[in-house]
Amino acid sequence: MLRAAMTGFAGRAVAFLLALSLATPAWARPVGYAGGWILNADTGDGGSNVEVMYTPAARVAVGVRAEHNRPLDHDFAGAALNLVVFRHNAPDSQANLYLTGAAGVATGRYVVPTALTGPLSIHAAHLAAINGLAPGPVLRFRRAAGSLGAQADWESRRFLVLAEARGMTIDTQGSTLMYRGRVGVAPYVAESGALHTWLILQAEHNDFAKRDITVTPLVRLFKGTTLVEVGSSLQGRLLATVWLYF
Repeated sequence: MLRAAMTGFAGRAVAFLLALSLATPAWARPVGYAGGWILNADTGDGGSNVEVMYTPAARVAVGVRAEHNRPLDHDFAGAALNLVVFRHNAPDSQANLYLTGAAGVATGRYVVPTALTGPLSIHAAHLAAINGLAPGPVLRFRRAAGSLGAQADWESRRFLVLAEARGMTIDTQGSTLMYRGRVGVAPYVAESGALHTWLILQAEHNDFAKRDITVTPLVRLFKGTTLVEVGSSLQGRLLATVWLYF
């Protein structure tokens, strides 16, 4: 039985490595190979998140997600679902469209400005606070929440382009939106199994952040089944990402 299990795992691993050798080298996919797992953790200007996903079928990944929204200082934890809704493979490039979603619970706190009275959502309070109204009592909340997003990308062995949008709604508290775009170039074309390097420029907008758009140059390193990204925004905020596929 143990031998059979090892043989099955080895077969999946060989199939995965073969798929990688045929794919473009810039991959950071929210859906992995059938029967595989993904661990994704990142931190940046908008906050941080950890996601653990299992891929039961080629175009579906299910798992759990936990994240912290830095501008609004609230947390979310819940179940997650990622789908491949379109994929086009060309001889030297690949295009993808993903849908991502999550449902769970959001918790946090917010400060009510003293000039405001009556029921107030966290987002209204935050807007009032950043517009200079004096702070008042701190209120805490725990509400049902959900998110929905879309990611489109195109990449070759030399270039990549990515666009992403994601929104989250918290019961009685309001909604937030995040937009992100990326362009990247590989300074050299590496062989399969070697270290791949990408230079990427990212622009991101998060509702209620201090800046309308945050620009972050970063470096992506990818080898085997591990991908790491490190960068710093123009304002000095660290961006770090790790993807593990197994």
